[in-house]
Amino acid sequence: MATLTRLVTGQQDAARVAAPTGVAAFISGGLTWHSLLGINPADMRKKGFVGGALATVQDRLKCMKALLGDEVSLTGRTLLGWIGHR
Repeated sequence: MATLTRLVTGQQDAARVAAPTGVAAFISGGLTWHSLLGINPADMRKKGFVGGALATVQDRLKCMKALLGDEVSLTGRTLLGWIGHR
C-alpha cells in the first residue's frame, strides 16, 4: 500500500508506515508511533506539544497522504489518543 501510494502521488513521503513496537516497525519498514509523531513517553501525561515540537512534526508530515498502521491491536487507547491529537 505504501509503495502504491508513493507511485500514484510521485512523492516519497506520501505514505508512512508506523507500528507500536520497534520490532514491528523494523519488519514493516516504518517507524514506531513515538518516533514518527514525536511522542515522548515521559510527556504523555501532559497535554499537547512542548516548544516547537508541533511545528517539527507538521513539517515532517506535510506531504503525507496515507498513514498505515501495523500491529494496531498492540496500540493502547492512550497512545491512540495521542496519535489522534497529532
